[in-house]
Amino acid sequence: MSLTAHAARAGAGSPPSRGWQLGARVGYALSMGGLDANSNIWDQYAGWIPLGIEAGYRFDPGFYFGGTLLAGPGVISGWDHVCSDGSVSCGRQAFQLTLGPRFYSAGGVWGGFGFGWELATTQISGAGASSSATWSGPVLLDLELGGDWRFGRLSVGPFVSLAFAKYVERSQSPTPAGFSSWFPMSVHAWPTLGVHGTYGL
Repeated sequence: MSLTAHAARAGAGSPPSRGWQLGARVGYALSMGGLDANSNIWDQYAGWIPLGIEAGYRFDPGFYFGGTLLAGPGVISGWDHVCSDGSVSCGRQAFQLTLGPRFYSAGGVWGGFGFGWELATTQISGAGASSSATWSGPVLLDLELGGDWRFGRLSVGPFVSLAFAKYVERSQSPTPAGFSSWFPMSVHAWPTLGVHGTYGL
């Protein structure tokens, strides 16, 4: 076999028939929908930058099941007039943990779905005082579609996803008078575009 043919074969690469698979991803997610029934999530998050790791098992070349953990900084909305004040420091973070299957085609295109849990935090500090708030709730459905360029056991490619979630719990520190952890709930969504890579063990 010539060197050129060997390189082409290695670049095309076939997916592992079965075994453990590790992965990583990075993307940008826009925010849509409600933080609760009375406010838009855009008021707090214009979006976030999810950085993720994943691990799971490839049962055959076309089927994988695993989990993905995402964490990253939130992007503060331009509508947040408190955080636009130069004397105030603000921070946003978001986290997601999902589990689900992924289905691969022979041509490298894959799709999947998952369910899990999401948590988002906000922090504000200034003038000698600070406060924070946390929202959490289920990821109702996370849909994904991507493509792989395979190099032996390594694959890299773009992906798009759309996750629907609903916050069902909230907390605030310090806790203001009359605060209730109950609130009218609403569904929000994160459409995401990013790059994804995996390695088959």
